Order: sequence, then C-alpha cells, then structure tokens
Amino acid sequence: MSPGDLVALSRADQPRLEDRVLLFADGDPVAKALGVTEDERAELEREWGIVKDAVHGLQKKALHYQQRDDELWIGAEPFDGRELQSRFRESVLARLGPERGEAFLAMTKAEDAFGGWGSRSSAAYSIKYERQPDSTLLFRISEKPSPDGPAGRSWISNRIPEHIREITDELGISSEAPGS
Repeated sequence: MSPGDLVALSRADQPRLEDRVLLFADGDPVAKALGVTEDERAELEREWGIVKDAVHGLQKKALHYQQRDDELWIGAEPFDGRELQSRFRESVLARLGPERGEAFLAMTKAEDAFGGWGSRSSAAYSIKYERQPDSTLLFRISEKPSPDGPAGRSWISNRIPEHIREITDELGISSEAPGS
C-alpha cells in the first residue's frame, strides 16, 4: 500500500458495513488500499446484495416500534443471523484472501453489523420531527438501541436515509419531512 493510500484511508470516515447500500462506492479508499480488482468487486457486490437482503428480511420479520409523544422508535428484535454472517465472511475471505479479507472486515466493522448479526436489537432508531428557526420541520434521526436508552449518533435531515427507509417504508412513514 502506498503512503498516500494509507493517509487517505486513515482520514476517511468509513461507513459501517450495515450502512453501505453498495459494498464499494466509487473511489472507495478501502477498495483502493486493498487493491480490490473489478472482478473481486463485482463478485463481492453480488454476494453482499444477497446477504444484505436476507438480513433485512429477518429484521423486517422482527420489526417492532413504539410511539411516544413526538418520537417514533423502531427496532428489530434479536434474530439468528450467524449463518448469513458466516456466509459473508467466508465469501470475503475466499475472494480477497485472508490478509486483505480480514483487513476489509475490520475496516467495515463487519463483526458488529446488524446488531452483531442478530445477537441484539438492530436497525434501532429514534425519529422525531424538529422545527427549525425558519419554521420548517426536519427529521432528527438518532441511533438508539432501546426506546428508553440513550441516543447515539444523531443527525438532522429532510429525508430518511436509504438504509433506514427500508424499515420506515414498512410502517408507512413518508421519506420526506413535511414541507421540505
């Protein structure tokens, strides 16, 4: 790996595995640093699509929500995703080899994806409307492992992000904030 690739990789805020719609975005510093070929990329993207869809199916079956005042909490109860986790891990190691594969899995925090692949609640978010100074309503979205638990990473947006929308669509929640 070149020094420039190493610096780019260390400065990049890598999306977690579960937040990736595509496994490798264009110009992905992890793919570049690990020398992932186009063939490897295509095979891993195909496998990621299959595994991710299967995990989302398990999450949807385990989906529940609670409405409290101005907050909607959604989450998926624990499920058994160990087989899917193993399948994805083996696929990565088979295509990239042990050294590059382990590096990729570590950089994307793959072991902890999807609530540790089902061992604890996953896809757990709090969604609230927040009025802005100009009177528009936007979503405040927070990672929140339980309805009563503390909020983790939080952001404001006029749209529900794609990786959460797959869940909110099931509940009939509009992906656009009112009046945005």
